[in-house]
Amino acid sequence: MLHKNKFTALISIIIISAAVLSFLPGIARSADLSKDDEKKYDLAFSDALAHFEKANILYKKSKLDDTIKELTAVVEVEFPKGTDDRDGLKLQLDAYSFLGELLLEKKQPDKAVDLLKEGLKKAPDMSKQTYQLYMTLGHVYKEMKKNDDALDAFDKAQKISKKLKEAEEARKASEK
Repeated sequence: MLHKNKFTALISIIIISAAVLSFLPGIARSADLSKDDEKKYDLAFSDALAHFEKANILYKKSKLDDTIKELTAVVEVEFPKGTDDRDGLKLQLDAYSFLGELLLEKKQPDKAVDLLKEGLKKAPDMSKQTYQLYMTLGHVYKEMKKNDDALDAFDKAQKISKKLKEAEEARKASEK
């Protein structure tokens, strides 16, 4: 099940990352995005972040249905093309994972599976968010007693984790 400390920690990381990236336009912005699309992205991200923050508050108040509505609003935000490398997608993918857990908690595992698969379609092949989506999917399948599907999801998560670790080690080695 979803733990409040995990949720709070994730939100803190996202907010700090967004704040830092907003001060580093060379890192946070794609060079080929028009000014209009930059503005659309900024507005969409602000909207998604506000919904995510509301979800955090509602979750702490144990208002699961309202939390689900806010997280659903996050995953429904439309970001301009060319912004997949930004925090907006990461925020959405985190919302998919949390929604999957909440739907499982609400005894709606089939809905959780569909939602998580939708998130995986948007997710890059290698990211912490993709890893988390597969872990959540595995957890849902495990609860549904679909052990082969659970094993497959956990295996994919494990492979992603290994590749992320290798990439991090390679990055550290290149900095020496």
